Amino acid sequence: MSAASRRKRFYIIGVETLRPAEVRPLEPLLWVWYNYAVLHDAYVKGVMNFEVVVRLYISEGTFSRTRRNALRGVPRWLMEDNKAGKI
Repeated sequence: MSAASRRKRFYIIGVETLRPAEVRPLEPLLWVWYNYAVLHDAYVKGVMNFEVVVRLYISEGTFSRTRRNALRGVPRWLMEDNKAGKI
């Protein structure tokens, strides 16, 4: 497995940590799903940002803030799991 493949798999696991406990509902999504949906759809599924904005019924500014906050959550998860010895 190449380094890029390992990194992508690791990042996907990090994105999945943002997933709320319940099953993903049909759209429109509740706000608790936004962090997960923005990262999962854009980075895992490869959906264009504009499509995610339209699907979530949010502005581009709200999308950018949500993505920024969600992206901050993944390294936080990595640091916490690394300290706990899970990684």
